[in-house]
Amino acid sequence: MVISSLGGGSIVIRGAVRADGGDGGPAYAGGGGGGGGSGGRILVTSAGGTITIEDTLSARGGRGGDAYRADCGGGGGGGMVVIDAGGGSVDDSLGFYDVRGGAGGTPLDPQALDPGNPGLDGADGTVVVNP
Repeated sequence: MVISSLGGGSIVIRGAVRADGGDGGPAYAGGGGGGGGSGGRILVTSAGGTITIEDTLSARGGRGGDAYRADCGGGGGGGMVVIDAGGGSVDDSLGFYDVRGGAGGTPLDPQALDPGNPGLDGADGTVVVNP
């Protein structure tokens, strides 16, 4: 997702912006759970203006799929949030960046003799802020 002011004007983000990855599907009859999708990319740029962030910018990874007596899917990696004011200024004192990786899936029948393995959590993403 790109939010841009090419003429150097100010940008104010007052509502949540989300580019989250999708969740992996469950597996009930053999096979493993689906892996979570990776978080997306959010780019906010201005050619010398002021960028004000007043809410959450989220690029979280999706959750791994659960599985019934099989290996579970891994969580998707977190995405990337890039804020570039092009020499202007950035005010993110009221904002929040959420680029966590998705959680791995869990076994649907933990009491079974062989319930399968939980999925691995996805790696966290990246936040870059350039005034």
